[in-house]
Formats: sequence, structure tokens, C-alpha cells
Amino acid sequence: MINRLRLTLLVCLLTVPLFPQGLTTESSLTERINQEIGSILNHELPDDLFLQPVRESTPGPDYFNMVGKLSNKVRIEPVLALRYSSSGFELSPAYVPSGVLWLTPGVKVSGTFPIFAPYINLWVYVWGRFDKHTALSTAGDPISTAGKLFPFEPRLNADFHTKTLWPDNGVDFDEGQGGIALMSSKFELAFGKFRTAAGPSTQSNLGISATMPAFAQVHLLYRISPRIRFTSFMGSLYSNIPDLGLYGELYEDSLTSKDKYPVYARYIAHHRLDLYLRDNFRVGFYEQVILGGSGSVLEYINPVLPYWSAQHSLGDIDNIQMGFDWDLIFGGTRFYGAFYMDEWAPYQTFNAGKNHNWFALQAGVTRVIDFPEHPLYMNLEYTWCDPRTYIHRFAINNPRHYDYPIGFWAGGNSDDLRFRIQTSLTKLDIMRLSLESTRWGEQDIAAIYDENFHQFLSGPVFSRTVLKLEWERQLKHNFIFNLSLAEFRTDRLYNKNNFMDLMLSIRYNISR
Repeated sequence: MINRLRLTLLVCLLTVPLFPQGLTTESSLTERINQEIGSILNHELPDDLFLQPVRESTPGPDYFNMVGKLSNKVRIEPVLALRYSSSGFELSPAYVPSGVLWLTPGVKVSGTFPIFAPYINLWVYVWGRFDKHTALSTAGDPISTAGKLFPFEPRLNADFHTKTLWPDNGVDFDEGQGGIALMSSKFELAFGKFRTAAGPSTQSNLGISATMPAFAQVHLLYRISPRIRFTSFMGSLYSNIPDLGLYGELYEDSLTSKDKYPVYARYIAHHRLDLYLRDNFRVGFYEQVILGGSGSVLEYINPVLPYWSAQHSLGDIDNIQMGFDWDLIFGGTRFYGAFYMDEWAPYQTFNAGKNHNWFALQAGVTRVIDFPEHPLYMNLEYTWCDPRTYIHRFAINNPRHYDYPIGFWAGGNSDDLRFRIQTSLTKLDIMRLSLESTRWGEQDIAAIYDENFHQFLSGPVFSRTVLKLEWERQLKHNFIFNLSLAEFRTDRLYNKNNFMDLMLSIRYNISR
């Protein structure tokens, strides 16, 4: 009996993770690039190369734990960032290019709690973070809070924002994330509010991207076998469509100000299957659906039910999307691509005229030259989105969250070309040169659904081209210093088309 208890205890200890593994829900551009470099050099495709959130594969930076002397299971860590941009971070189009000072204090709480049971490798991970952002005009002029923030900056986004009370020349916005996850070596089941991404791009994917604000969701990643991954999540999105009926019934009052309205509910359901055909070759397939209003959410809770068939049975009024993506590592090069289908007329697939072939395409190649201790990273990526993608006949089903596209950041009727080269000068210093060029056209809902045709980049064309040189240095105690100089050439976006930007930042425990 004693020997059996000892054996059981030994098995429990051996199945506990070697370090307290949590979920990776946020990562910086440098972290994603370094992750891709490691993947290419090791000739493998880890889950965190194309999925988020996912279980941590290596311990993260050791940030200061304010309760370290009280508990070894709970961590409370400070968050801090101080940034300056001479052109305003592209925060508000009406203000660009003017200087902005951006301050972010915050806090992150997390804890890992193993579940000891015979032959069961389970633990619970709990986390939460709050970031309070204040962006102030250095010229003293007020910053407009109309519309969404950062509409043409792919790396930044915000849900709630308001004018600062004092001083009155800035914008306040905050973000809260958190959740609870049941985890094992086979699966992660998480419930909370966080960002989700799936796809091969380190920037923005076609189906679901982290280039929008966090949203409430239930998220499952199940490792069916060493070569098969199944992912499913369902969550709620913010539609930005006021529910005036509900407002009149429950929220209308006698106050003069009418600036707070409930909105119609919008939901997203997504499931995907990733197959590792070889250690260096992966293919993933997915379906997702956007629905709102009186749509039957229960129909899509079943993670293995084909959404295509389900939306037909519900009257064909929801927004169904499908796609696939792939990765291939060959030598020191990674090739990847993605295909997104919003609508499809199978018998008119190659007909360039009026049809329902509404696609988006993405292709990229990354080359890593393994110089000793200083690998050279080069990435080229192109994305093309049909004018009829990322929009729906019924506005409630638009694939947007706080008016940000949930897939590719530029939305429909756009294309995007980017080139990036990075190298490490020392173990603490990284230098990166990037060129990104994006074009947008308008989306005419009448042309899309009545005429069933929409010319690519028709009407006024908006454009943004940025050439940027960045230096990043890791300081003591895991502080990160960034310095960049960029040249902007834009059209129809800002008060001034062409301008330079100088950006400096010091960050601690925050990825953006």
C-alpha cells in the first residue's frame, strides 16, 4: 500500500510541468519574429507559430512579483510604458501628424494551480491584467475622439476611449483582459476575455487576427495526436449598432446627454483542424460564422457541427466564411500562404466577371541566414482582399469588432505588401528595417449585392507606405527600449500626406 502511494505521488510529480505554464495571449513583434527564427533554424512548426492563445513553450521573462514573499503560486506584476511619437502614433486621423506622449501604467495578476490526481496531468491557470492608457497632445491641441482609434495602424487598437478630463488635450483608453484555463499536455480550455489569432502571418491573418481588441470567448485547443490539432472558440463581438428599442425600454432617462446606448449583440463561432503532414509541413482548414440579432447562437455551440449546413438550416442569413492556410519549412526558408472564402460559386470559380467568388489571398516567404549568434531574418508578404470580402448584406453580420476587421486588418478591397529584415547586433540589441505599403478602396454594398460586381480599388483610393528603421534594446530588469525613425507617404488619410516620425518608448511587461 505504501509503495503504491509512493508510486502515485511520483507519477503526479513527474507529470507536473517543469515550470508553471500559462497561456501566451500577448506577444510583441520582436517575440513573434524570434519565434519564427527559432522555428526555421530548428526545422519545426510549433503550435505557437500559428495559434494564439497557446500553452507557453518556454518560461517568459522574470518580472518583479510584488507578492513573491507571500506566495509561490500567485504573481502580481507591475506594467509600465512611456512612449513618444512626433506624428502621434496614427492615433486619430484628424490629429496626425502631431506629437503625442503616451503613458501606460497597469498591473498583471496570474497564478498556476496543479491538480494532483493519479495519472492525471492537469492544472488551472488564472490570469488578469489592466492597462490604463493616457495619450496627451504635446502641442496642447485637443485630440479628436470621434470614431475608432488607430484606424490605419495595424499593430494598435482600442475598444473604450474618451476625452481626458484633465488636462483636456488628450485621450484616455483602457483595456482589461483575463480568464481561467484548465490545461494539460493534451488540451487548453479557456474562458475569458483575450485576443485570438489563427494563421501563419506574424502580422495579420485572413480569418481571425490579434489586430483587433480582445473579446469574451470560450476557447478550446485539443491535441488529438502529435500530428493533429483541433481548435474551436465561440465569443461575443461589439457591433457598434445602437439598439434604440432596448434603449427606449430600459436606458432612456431625462438627462440631456444621449451618448450611451446599448448595442445589438454580435457573435462569432470558429473551428479549425490543423494537420502536420510532415514535421516541417502543416495544413489547416477552418470555418467561422458571424451572426447577430435574433440568430440562433445555440446552433453553433456544437464545435463539430458543419457551420455551412447549420446556417442553411437557419435561413441562410448568417455570415459564413471558410479558409485554409499552410506552412512549409525547407532548408533555411519558410514558405506560407492562406486562402479565405467569403462567398463561392463553384462553377464560376475562374470567371472574372459577375460571380460570387469572394476571396482573399495571402502569401509569404521568410529566409533566415544562420550567422553565428547573429541570424539574419528576411520576410516578404503580400495580401490581396477582394472588394466584396469582410462585409455582409446585413450590417449585424459584418465581421468586425468595435469596427476593426476581425480578419485581415485592412479589410476588403485592399492589398498590402510588406518587407522586413532584422538582425541582432548583440545579445541585447536588435535592428530592424521594414517597408509596408497598403492600399484601400471603398466598398459599395449596392454594387456588391445588387450588381454582383465590384471593381478592385474602385473609387477614391487611400494609401499608406511606411519605411521604418527600428532599434530595440533589452535593458536591466527586463525593461525594453525602442527607438525608430520612419518616413510616411500617405494619401487621403491624414492632414498631411508625407511626413517623418520619431518614436521612442520604454516598456515593462507590455507587448505594444
